[in-house]
Amino acid sequence: MALVRSELLRTVREVFADPQDIVASTAPGWIGALRRLPSQERMPGLADECRRITDVIAAQDGLEARVGIGEPAASVSRLHDSYQDACDALRLGARVASDSPVHLIAELRVHQILALVGQSARNRLIEVTAANLRDQPDWPLLRDTILAWCESGFNLVRAAAALHIHRNTVVYRMHKIEQITGRSLREHRTTMALYLACLTD
Repeated sequence: MALVRSELLRTVREVFADPQDIVASTAPGWIGALRRLPSQERMPGLADECRRITDVIAAQDGLEARVGIGEPAASVSRLHDSYQDACDALRLGARVASDSPVHLIAELRVHQILALVGQSARNRLIEVTAANLRDQPDWPLLRDTILAWCESGFNLVRAAAALHIHRNTVVYRMHKIEQITGRSLREHRTTMALYLACLTD
């Protein structure tokens, strides 16, 4: 195991090779990296580097690696927040987008906030907002439609593309959702509450 750990550290250090980058084993099975971000580098570039690391680890060591990325820290005092965000991204990303090995907290902020809300409040949100929908046999499809509708900026064409279905199918599902809930998906406040209930579910 010590040999594997040193190999993994070497692999990560080869990618994060800037003299100001810090890479260390923080716990068994965990590697932490403090990456110096030049002013012109963006977070998607960092995510691409991390994907490359997970690919190399899979190819060389036959291990599955996952990465959580926190927000950049502009000061030493903000490093703890960034670390906590990275841990949250790792935990939440595995539940929300398990098909991806790299998770940015910036893409999971709503999930992070929902995770902080007590279980009884989350259950109440689902019960009040989506209970009748959850009783439907096609609830997973309806939930995906609501999520795509909101995440596509309430745009029918983009929602259909995100779901890989015909736009008429999206219209049919939206009509069904409106019939069951008695609320229009064009009312954004109502739809956002439904969106949060779907994420919570």
